[in-house]
Amino acid sequence: MDPQGDMLTIRQRIRSRLAMTPVACGWWLAVALVATSSLPVSPASLAHAAETSDASAAAPSSCTTKLPATALPTVEDVYRFGHATPDDPERDRAGVNDLIVIKVKALCLLVDQAKCLGSYAGRSCKPQDVALYIDGREIKGLVPESRDVETLQFHLDRSSKSDEQWADLLGGPQIGESFFVRPAAVSVGLQGDAPVATTVQGFKLVRIHTWRFWICAAILVLTIVAIWLFAQNSALLRYSDKLSTYSLARCQMAFWFVLIIASYSFIWLITGAMDIVTNTALVLIGIGAGTALGGAVIDRGKEQGAKTDSDKAIAEKGKLQNDIDDLTRRAAAPGVATADAAAFAKELANKKVDFDAATRREQELRAKLSVSQSQGFWIDILSDRDGVEFHRFQMVVWTVVLGVVFVHSVWARLAMPEFSATLLTLMGISSGTYLGFKIPEK
Repeated sequence: MDPQGDMLTIRQRIRSRLAMTPVACGWWLAVALVATSSLPVSPASLAHAAETSDASAAAPSSCTTKLPATALPTVEDVYRFGHATPDDPERDRAGVNDLIVIKVKALCLLVDQAKCLGSYAGRSCKPQDVALYIDGREIKGLVPESRDVETLQFHLDRSSKSDEQWADLLGGPQIGESFFVRPAAVSVGLQGDAPVATTVQGFKLVRIHTWRFWICAAILVLTIVAIWLFAQNSALLRYSDKLSTYSLARCQMAFWFVLIIASYSFIWLITGAMDIVTNTALVLIGIGAGTALGGAVIDRGKEQGAKTDSDKAIAEKGKLQNDIDDLTRRAAAPGVATADAAAFAKELANKKVDFDAATRREQELRAKLSVSQSQGFWIDILSDRDGVEFHRFQMVVWTVVLGVVFVHSVWARLAMPEFSATLLTLMGISSGTYLGFKIPEK
């Protein structure tokens, strides 16, 4: 066997195969082109492809560098504006009305999708803003104030659009570590969409600024203590002096005053908002003030009437006393006939009866004018001179129930509630009933 001949034969076969390869490749390529040309192609698809291509060329991507095909927008860092240094204790905490900076990896991809740039350009893309997400909740109406290559800046503002989200995030603080600060995950995303991935899971969302809390707490405590001291030592919540009974109407007015002041301070501490007094709060203050004023007018009218009647009783008593004295002298005069003496005696007896009646009437009126001594707070507000009265009990119960609902709304939703007209009317009827029954009270 000739080795050289065998090698030559092998080389000839290889050359023959190589010479046939271009022909074969061209044949298979021709078959593929014929096959694909027979598939139906929608004119709309061709137009959309041309439009997308033209739009991409007209709206180039905002990415200044080429990113890997697997790159996705991801939040890498969040800090409070002006506190970028890692050792700053205020770096990772912010509250309402603060400005935060969010660093996003591959931010340009999110911007392209939001602004319909680059590969997102085309008729099917709708431009939308980038939104802030805290613990997965989109903060409505909050858009970036400025944007850099890798950062977004958001002003944590509370508006009517975002009330619900801020209430969910900041409302109902639990006593403990989370009372002042709430840890939260911070991210961004398209409006109405899902947030992008984030590595920031423990950003400190400030509920209540500590210094504000202690100042407001001190003012509120001083107010309550002052009311309590004045109530004990003056007529602030009583009918006349420091020893008289407590006035239910004045106590109700003080109740709503303290409750609304405390609620206003609590909401301001968390949100910084000042225009937060609702119509319901105004109506409740009005009902309390109107009830107290109406009660004072009724009491003053009854007092003036009793004083007038007392003066009349005293004058009548004095006149009767003069008549009695005159009859006594005439009956004791010498030479009085027996018949006249009998008439004087009978008239004198009648005058004494009238005098005794006038004396009793004077004593009753003096009792009305006298100041009732306090029997204790709850006994005073629930009863009059005849004892505990249901209309007073009803007014106290409704006031306490609505007060509890009011406090819960402020604590959980960071807003003073809006009671329905029916509920406020019911409260007004309760107060009106109290005033109506107060007129014949002794």
